[in-house]
Formats: sequence, C-alpha cells, structure tokens
Amino acid sequence: MLKVWNMQAAACKFTSDAHADRTWALAVAPKLQSGTGTEEGGATDRGRLIAASGGADGTLRIWRDQTAELRQEASRAQHRKASAEAGLAAAMSGRRYATAFSLALELEQPRRLRAILEELLDVGPRPPRPGQGSAALRFLSTATSDWVAAMHAEHACMAEESGETSISADTGSSTAESKLTASGES
Repeated sequence: MLKVWNMQAAACKFTSDAHADRTWALAVAPKLQSGTGTEEGGATDRGRLIAASGGADGTLRIWRDQTAELRQEASRAQHRKASAEAGLAAAMSGRRYATAFSLALELEQPRRLRAILEELLDVGPRPPRPGQGSAALRFLSTATSDWVAAMHAEHACMAEESGETSISADTGSSTAESKLTASGES
C-alpha cells in the first residue's frame, strides 16, 4: 500500500494498492526545472513530481503528479458550466426555447426543463421566423424523448444494482409509489 500525506494538514491525500504484495521500495525524483522533461503521451514531466515504487510482487510502478492538470480541467469545466448557465438565462429571456431546452438538458437540470415547458405552454412560442417552421418543436420533442429514455435507463440500472424495482402509478394530481424487492416481498 502506498500513501501520500500532506504534512502541513496531517491528512492522507492518496492511497493506492497498486502492488499485489507489499511495497518495498520508493524513489522520488526531484521536479525537473529545465526543458529536458520527458515526453509521454504529449505531456511533459517538467515541473511535476515523479516517483517509482517497487513491490514484493516483482512490479515497478511509475507515479506522476497530475494535480495541476486536474485543477485546470476542473476550472475549464466550471467555466463551461457558467457559460452554459449564462446561455440558458439569455435563451429564456429571448424566448429561444429550443436553445434553453438543450442547455437545460446539458446542465442536467430537470426542474429548469419543467419551467421551460411550463413557460412555453403559458406564454406560447415566439412566432417562427420565415423558413423556421416547426423545427424547434420537433427538436424539443426529440430531445425530450431522448432525455426521458436516458433517465428511465439510468433508473433501471440503479434499481437493478440495488436489487429493487420501483413501480410508479400516476393517480391524477399525486403519484403513488410502491417498491418491491427482488424476492417479491412488499
């Protein structure tokens, strides 16, 4: 077992069972500061911590610090989400429901999807531009059916993993649910 600790916070940051048996050796290379970093998969090792561990199972593992890359990806994801949120707000204010619907799907916000559909039903669609026809409504219909199918498939997988089947029956204004276990007990 290999553990990486943050000594200032006295907290374990990473644990790995990379070796099938005990870890007997660990070598840590200093961070490369010059332009002589090695290339692997297009990424340079310059400025990264590199370590190697050897185990009683006869394997050698090479470890590369990916903290900076993970932080950059998290920052890009946060930026993409903020941009999509702004686009969704702009689409709603401009009554561009197809764009708003698509962005709400992308952001996985079912309540916003419902609000879009309710507003579309209450206010009505913006009059189509010449040549636009009902393409926006076809898009909404297709996107909705795809999303509902994906949600049903995800729910079925989760229910299968937990060994339960959830059955819902719509009774008008309220929904009644009953759960059955795999053995058929209620």
